[in-house]
Amino acid sequence: MTLVVDKNNEVSTIDDINFESKMDLVRKMYCKGCSDNEIEVFTHVCRRTGLDPLAKQIYPIKRGGVLTIQTGIDGLRLIAERTGNYSPGRESTFTYDEKGNLLCATSYIKKRTSDNIWHEVAACAYFEEYNARQGLWQKMPRAMLSKCAEALALRKAFPAEMSGLYTQDEMDQASKEIEDAKTPAAPLKTKEEISEEEWAKLDMLALSISDQEYLKKLAEFVKVDTLYDIQPKDYERVIRSLERKSKEKEVINESADVA
Repeated sequence: MTLVVDKNNEVSTIDDINFESKMDLVRKMYCKGCSDNEIEVFTHVCRRTGLDPLAKQIYPIKRGGVLTIQTGIDGLRLIAERTGNYSPGRESTFTYDEKGNLLCATSYIKKRTSDNIWHEVAACAYFEEYNARQGLWQKMPRAMLSKCAEALALRKAFPAEMSGLYTQDEMDQASKEIEDAKTPAAPLKTKEEISEEEWAKLDMLALSISDQEYLKKLAEFVKVDTLYDIQPKDYERVIRSLERKSKEKEVINESADVA
């Protein structure tokens, strides 16, 4: 696929037929789960940026049902380079708190404006906002945060070319949050961890009280739907409460008998 950048920095293809045949393959290989509209958006961004999805320079990712179009930091640099108005900036700088913990990284790039003057463009990325707490974020936190800051600077300098395009490093945190949300919570301790004798005692007390409103409130107190979903750690509290209620009922019944 031959790419051409015109005077308005728009990327187009000379061989549209070849482009479409490649995109058919991309749809089958990399766009599983994407709707027709999402695939159309992805195809449009591939054309606009001139990045090759078959070379894994750009790819679609679904997170929580929402489409994100991603590239690597090299992909953003390539887009900027094709404009003819980009130059790498100085080394990233880092800020730490009083305990030496990494707070943020600031990255710099250079952009030439229409008056032929070069300007430094800087952007800051905060560690707590991007840290995925796994993988390279644990091994190379400064390098990862620096790339996020550089991606911010590149989009800031070239919004028309890079709008809606994010790097994997920037989205690692979002992936981690969704992954955590999908991870099932630790199961509650089950009935089997409470002995049969203990369940029999709870049964007897609950039946003797027969106050459904009270039993419901007691279940809500230990945050379960019914008392038979309680965890062993709450068993003694429930039994003590049931015993108190049972004694109260006995007193009431005795008073009624006397009367």
